[in-house]
This record gives sequence, structure tokens and C-alpha cells, in this order.
Amino acid sequence: MIEPPLRLWRILRLVAIYRLLLALLLLFLGISGYLPAMFGQEAPQLFLAVTLVYLVLSCVMLYPLWRPVLGFALQNTLYCLIDILFISLLMFASGGVSSGVGMLLVISVANAGMLASGRMAFFFAALASLAVLAEGLYRDLMLSQGQISYPLAGLLGLTLFVTALLAQVLSKRAQDQELLAQQRGIDLENISRLTDFVIQKMATGVIVVGQTGQVRLVNQMARDLLQIQDKPLGQALSEYSVELNLQLQLWKHHLEARPARKLLLLPQGRILMQILPFGEVNRAQGRHAVLMLLEQAEAVEEQAQQLKLAALGRLTASIAHEIRNPLSAIHHAGSLLQESPSLCAEDQRLTQIIAEQSQRINQIVEDVLQLGRSNRQEPQALDLTLWLPRFVQEFHSLHTEVSLDLELESEAVQGEGGWSAQTRAWFDALHLQRILTNLCVNAVRHALQGEGEAKVVLKLARLTATRAFLEVCDTGPGVPKAQRDQLFEPFYTTVAKGTGLGLYLSRELAQANQAELSYREQETGGACFRLTFNCSESAQDSA
Repeated sequence: MIEPPLRLWRILRLVAIYRLLLALLLLFLGISGYLPAMFGQEAPQLFLAVTLVYLVLSCVMLYPLWRPVLGFALQNTLYCLIDILFISLLMFASGGVSSGVGMLLVISVANAGMLASGRMAFFFAALASLAVLAEGLYRDLMLSQGQISYPLAGLLGLTLFVTALLAQVLSKRAQDQELLAQQRGIDLENISRLTDFVIQKMATGVIVVGQTGQVRLVNQMARDLLQIQDKPLGQALSEYSVELNLQLQLWKHHLEARPARKLLLLPQGRILMQILPFGEVNRAQGRHAVLMLLEQAEAVEEQAQQLKLAALGRLTASIAHEIRNPLSAIHHAGSLLQESPSLCAEDQRLTQIIAEQSQRINQIVEDVLQLGRSNRQEPQALDLTLWLPRFVQEFHSLHTEVSLDLELESEAVQGEGGWSAQTRAWFDALHLQRILTNLCVNAVRHALQGEGEAKVVLKLARLTATRAFLEVCDTGPGVPKAQRDQLFEPFYTTVAKGTGLGLYLSRELAQANQAELSYREQETGGACFRLTFNCSESAQDSA
């Protein structure tokens, strides 16, 4: 059986209190002599006796309401039957239906009908109507008084049925409204949980500060950015970050100047902050509930850079054909002009500049187009003990001006039977060749700038059972610390004839193959770039 809501129990208790007060009032008026003439006019002693028993039963029936031992429907039915019985006796003692006491039945039927389910309200109305008719028949047949008004009794019975119908309609409407309110409450709870889940999973840090200056909400990203994992809610913003609290106070005093974003240099790093008004504003006290959005500056800058390069890639792809056609014509015309025997030395130099710059423009177009194709990889298991020596031989044949060595850490890389399938690099061969070519070309150029022997070393070693790395190191002067943060930025170059896309493209190709390209400082000097990659075929499933 479905347990009725607490609201119905509270109403039933109020009805019981009404019954108790009614019996108490009638008994007090009867004993004090102030009872209206219509009440108990035929049998005053019977009226007082019935009222006393009615009062005692009303008191006794209060106990099951506060200590439920019976079901709700059974108690409601029992109370209604008691009301019908005792009010009918009071009506008999008062002279019948013409006394008006029977109208108390209307209240009892209405109360019981609103609390009952189904068609019980009409059952209560039928019982009350039968009680009214039975009282009249008993008076007519047994007492032979002959003054019974059957039309009045019928009108009272009709009133009882109409009351039952209205009670049923009101009860049904109240139940529907309650179910709707419960459903809306559930929906609001679900929306609240969903909103909290989404806020906690957002890549943007969110802090909500109430009008009193206390923090009401902090999502996980904000805790990570500010490194405040253990801070509970309800504290002042200054307990989370002094700098954020200072910026909030400045914002409150300069409401008209609201920058879209503001860069903060916090001990935890560079953070972009935005403050927005949130909820209602208490203008009388000058208090504002605010929403603070925090983002890692590096992530935002990288995203903006990706968007810029994506747009640039689409633009370059669309105009590559238009650029290459006139570029080929310029290069071809320059080559023909350079072969002319009538050119002086100065003109020969100009034609050489034309050829060099044409090749540079063509290389830029090729590099940018390669960015758009970086995500089209075809990974395969590469046995680097066979692939690397071939690459070194081919590259060294084109760059004989430096010494190019390949080092394999036998203990970390090779087993007794050589490299197994699980230690092979899962990589796109063309991408790996492009990455190593870019790194080795840069290493050769910087090695020639060193004071000692120009040397480039390729080193292959294992990190874990599933990760290995390949380093390209040179004996050049190395990369200054001021330039290391910009190494992988596109179009950044320190070479007059460079495009600035080599290292950026290499990193993009590495990431497309679930690898990582980074710069490492050597104790012996020189530059060193490390390519860390998966060396087991398990990466194939996640690729």
C-alpha cells in the first residue's frame, strides 16, 4: 500500500482537533445554559450525554493520529462514521432535521471526502443521507410525531451528495497539483545536479561570490588553477586568493570599467580572469553577487593559435594553386635569365636572389599545407634498429660537413634476440622522417656554429615498458633561455632564410602520432630535442 503524504496526515489531525473543539463547545454551552434553543430542545439530557461521549471519543482518537497504529484510510473512514452517528443522535435530541443540526454532517462529509480516495466521498454522503432518513423514519414510525419534513431531509441529502462531489473534485485537483509540484521539484533537483556536474567538469574555472563576500561555489578547474583543493565553501574570497579578492574590490569600485578579460600573474601561473554580475543586486547596500571566470592563459593562447593556424591553413590551401603558378613562372624565368651569357656579375647575383626567394616561398607554402595534412597519419610498427641506420646514412650523404652518430642503449632497448614486436615504435613513417629531418637540419646548422668538432648524435633509449625516446643533440652553442619558450611557436625563427615552421610542424606531427617533442638542456652544452613515443602495438588501439 502506498503511504499517503504527510500533508494528508496533518489535515486529518486538524480535522480531529476541529471535532474535539466542536464537542467541547457544545458541552460547555449545554452545561452553562447558553445553548441555543434549537439544540437539545426535545431531549436535553440525551443531548448532553451524546456530547460527552462524543468528546471522550474525540480525545481518545487523537492518539492514533500522533502514534499511527491504523492506516490512514481506515482512520479517516472511522472518524467519519463516528461523526455521522453522533451528529445524527444530536439531531434526534434536537428535534430532527428541522433543527439545523444536520448541517454539521455537511462539514464532516466534506472533510472526509477531501481526504478519501476514489469514490469514498459518495459512500460517506450516502451513509449520512441514510442516517438522516433513518432518524426521520424512526421519529415518524416509532414516536408517531407526524411532523417530519421529508422534503427538508431530501434537500439535506442532496446537499451532502453535492458536497461529496465538490470534495472529490477539489481533492483530485489538490492531488494533481501536489504531483505536479513533486515532479517539478524532482526536475529542479535533476537540473541542479546536472548544472553542478557540468560546472564541475568545465574547462573554465568558476567561482561564485555572494553579496556578503563569501564563496558559494568553486568548481574543480578553479581549485586546480588556484591550487586550493582543501578549501571549504563559505569562506571569504581572500582565503582563496588575495589577488582575486583585490581585483574583485577594484571591480566593485569601477563598475563601468569592466574588461572582457584581465591577465593576472599569480604564484600558480598566468591566469585570465573575468568578473560578471550574478543574481540579484542589493543596490541599497552596494553589494553585488559576482561570477568569476578563470582560464589558464597558456591554454587560451594555444587555442587562439590553433584557430589562427587553421584559418591560415584553409587560406593557403585555397590559394596554393594561384601562388604556385606565378611562382613557377618567376622561378623558370629567373633560371632562363641566369643562363644568358650577356649578364654581368651584378645581374647574376639578382637572378640568384630570385631563385633563392622563390624556393623559400615555395617551402613556406609546402610547410603550411603540411599542417593541414598532419592529422592524416598512417601509423605502423617501425623497427627503429633497421629504420634509423637507413635514415642516418641517407641524411649523412647530403650533409657530410658534420659527424652524424647513432647511439642505441643496448641494455635499455635491445633484448637477447634483438627488438621484439612490443618495442617497435608505432608511428607514421613519413611523419617520423619529416620530424627527424627538421631536427637534424637544425642540429647541423647549429653544430657548425660551435667552437669544437661539429657533431650531431641520435640517441635511442627506453623510458618504460611501453615508452621510448629518440634524442637529436648537437655540439653547437645551444638555445638561449630567453628563446626557449618560443621554440615551438609558428613563424618564429632566428635564421634569416628560415620559415619558422619547422619545429612547430614537427611538434604537430608528433602529437598526431601520440608522441611528444620537447627541448632538453645538456650539461655539456649544445641543443637537444627529445621525441617521446609509444613503443608497443597497444597504442594502435587508442590511435
